[in-house]
Amino acid sequence: MFDLIEIAASNGKVLEHRFKLLKSNMAPDTAVSLQSFADFVFSDGRVAMNMRPMPLMSFLVFGLHQNLYEWARARAEESSRPVEDLIRERLGDYYSRRTTFDRHFKNGEALRYGALNAGGLGVRLYGDYCVVLHIRQFEQSNVVAYLRSDSLKTYLLPSGLVDDASLQRDATPHSHRHIFAAIKYEPKITPSAEVLWPTLLCSGADFIEAVFLAQVTPVEVESIRIEKRQYQELFHYAYQNLREKLTDERRNLVEAFVLIKRLMRQNNIPLEVTDNA
Repeated sequence: MFDLIEIAASNGKVLEHRFKLLKSNMAPDTAVSLQSFADFVFSDGRVAMNMRPMPLMSFLVFGLHQNLYEWARARAEESSRPVEDLIRERLGDYYSRRTTFDRHFKNGEALRYGALNAGGLGVRLYGDYCVVLHIRQFEQSNVVAYLRSDSLKTYLLPSGLVDDASLQRDATPHSHRHIFAAIKYEPKITPSAEVLWPTLLCSGADFIEAVFLAQVTPVEVESIRIEKRQYQELFHYAYQNLREKLTDERRNLVEAFVLIKRLMRQNNIPLEVTDNA
């Protein structure tokens, strides 16, 4: 079976060589900017997972993150439905691609997915709450591989098979995440746009995927980020304008916001309100 984490661990020296060669062929000022971006990712880069309100509340209440397969096994125990039926129903059209990719790897059903993030709001397609994980668990053990982009869009061939050659080329260990990011985004890095570097690194349009085996509990959460305008609106309806007529869906989002804030306080997790998209 393909061991993605081990493949990533073996790629460090190759990445160092590619980065050195890339800089050697640049003008000095351009090389300095590229190194500055790499340093920024090294110092500020974290694995982050975007979540919607209900999964985030479940995570904070029960104290444990469930990936797809853990969720399905728990639901199967509670309902007597077959695990595979639950997985198939939840994934819908993505079932074949997601399970093909995950089950291609050693410990594939234990994998979790996030993105390399350095200050932004993450990949909001997956949820408006950006859960930022402490760096320590990724520094202390070999548990993560960074990939060029969304794995299902990048590493599945038209035949439906996994593109092993591209994975072997791209899989990157935690120690070299900053070099990988600099190589990927080199054409877009400009020193005059440093304020945009967090969005360049990770947004709904593009990101570096983090595939990891580490367990996630609230203790591993460094902070949770939310967009400033959304925070202000939810806060307004939760605490300052209680009689405003809202749809049931909107009112549920407001009440979820209140519960999430309380659960974060109980777990000593700071809330970061940011303008970064």
